[in-house]
Amino acid sequence: MVREACRQYGGDLPVLDSQLALDLALRILRSSDRKSIFPVYCPRGAFTFNSNQRIMCYNYFRERVTFQEAENTCSPIGGSSMLVITNDAEQQAIASYIGRTNISSDSGVWIGLHDRLTDGVWQWTDGSVYGFNKFAPSEPNGLPGSHCATMSPAESMLWVATNCTDKLGFICAGRAMYCKSI
Repeated sequence: MVREACRQYGGDLPVLDSQLALDLALRILRSSDRKSIFPVYCPRGAFTFNSNQRIMCYNYFRERVTFQEAENTCSPIGGSSMLVITNDAEQQAIASYIGRTNISSDSGVWIGLHDRLTDGVWQWTDGSVYGFNKFAPSEPNGLPGSHCATMSPAESMLWVATNCTDKLGFICAGRAMYCKSI
């Protein structure tokens, strides 16, 4: 399917590596060789955002599932994981995206942050370093079972520690693909 999408632009090979994709995109901007690189490809319905010099595709799933079910759903999608947020610009872009999906004020959206292994030691499901923090002022709350994080419309899209067995929508994130002639 991806290769077919690339062929629509005259390319042959979907490029999955984000550094290569960035290098190729920069090459377009600096040269007149615009025939070898083609547009970003994300799955239908995905939101695209340039995060820390890597173009990412975000897919929102309305289906309400537990944190573990969300993680299991995101993992098999090529190069995807649950949502990892690393800076304010990404947080704001995702919050705006979620706001446009009309999520009710009493629910949140799973993000890939948890402290399931060690209470109080938060980590991302993809292994990324946890450094950026957008927990609401009274969070994480330390309540029993509240070991997974959500973006909460009730808290202005800040993060809230939630019971991992609650059923909520979720976001998968993956690298964008480029099409390249070979």
